[in-house]
Amino acid sequence: MIRRVSHILTSSCPRIILFQRPFLYKGTIDGRLAPMEKVITLSLNGVDKVYPYSVARKLCVIHDEVGGSLVVIFHGPGAVSALDQAEISSSRQSGSVGVFDPRVDGKPLRFKFAGEKFLDEETSSEWDITGQAVEGRFKGKRLSPVAHGAEFAFAWLPFKPKSVIYRR
Repeated sequence: MIRRVSHILTSSCPRIILFQRPFLYKGTIDGRLAPMEKVITLSLNGVDKVYPYSVARKLCVIHDEVGGSLVVIFHGPGAVSALDQAEISSSRQSGSVGVFDPRVDGKPLRFKFAGEKFLDEETSSEWDITGQAVEGRFKGKRLSPVAHGAEFAFAWLPFKPKSVIYRR
């Protein structure tokens, strides 16, 4: 089981935490991800998909299609986990996430993270983590949010065992 998920580990996600059995959890552990891997979860048009935070943190922007719907995931710095240490100030950075329909005025946009900013490739407008354009031609426009969750793998996968796991 550990060998199957070792490729997603980063220095900011210590092995001991990710592979630790969750406190008081007696259920089955899905071997596709470490139990304590934090994941972004989507359920669209009958398709369930999970995105490991460790992957989103590296990529910052993920373009994908789930159940026939286009989505873009923004991952930025700024939030710490409230659950991984006794004191939040000692917790590791988990970052902030927004999930959106990438279309503006009916046209899909491509995004990138450059210079600590989310930019669309079509106009170089700057977007924030909430999906609002804050500079450029699209200033004032807002991407439509997509309902999503932020869970630990052990808490999602037993209920959604057919979930597709995003692989880069």
